Amino acid sequence: MTFTKIRDYLRQRGIVSLQEIMYHFDMSQASAQLIVDYWLKKSKLMVIESSCGSGCGGCGNSDEKQQYRWLDQATFKT
Repeated sequence: MTFTKIRDYLRQRGIVSLQEIMYHFDMSQASAQLIVDYWLKKSKLMVIESSCGSGCGGCGNSDEKQQYRWLDQATFKT
């Protein structure tokens, strides 16, 4: 899988979880995380922490709660 195909998927979807990337591209968590980390270092993604809404104080399953938002030029315009 190429980084550009995953970039295009992220651009199209806007906000995705690591699991969505893994399932869509049929890849391991380690591979998906490698690509997410690459785009994070390039400042093309931002981490969005979401909560499940249960009010339990957190289950510690951060993979489920963490999503990524693609940042493009339009994001920075005011």
